[in-house]
Amino acid sequence: MMAVFILALVFASAFTTLGQGYTIVENARDFTRVSQILLSELENLRTKNWTDITALPTSETYQPDAAFTDEYGDRYAITRTITTPKVNQRGLLVTVSFTDSLGHTRSLFYSTIYTKEGIGDFYYRTF
Repeated sequence: MMAVFILALVFASAFTTLGQGYTIVENARDFTRVSQILLSELENLRTKNWTDITALPTSETYQPDAAFTDEYGDRYAITRTITTPKVNQRGLLVTVSFTDSLGHTRSLFYSTIYTKEGIGDFYYRTF
């Protein structure tokens, strides 16, 4: 009887650990996809000239392009916010929000400064 109890305890803890491992791997994949979306959006903004940047709305929420949503669905929402910290500068904040497999809303953002002469060579990333 004691051996059955110990064996059941070992199997229960193994299956619990396995489930948590799968959740961790899925979260890592989501954050990798989100990083790719953010990098793609910043590269897209980098190719725009000053007139195009200043013509963009100050805040906009949209979905990734169709090729991405066909593969991964519409779980990811991109929000682009543009501020004016100084003359001839635009602060670009790109945030991607998504719902993970446990139903929690997560987000990741990149931020940079675009000047009239072009985008900066840096970004800030936080989790």
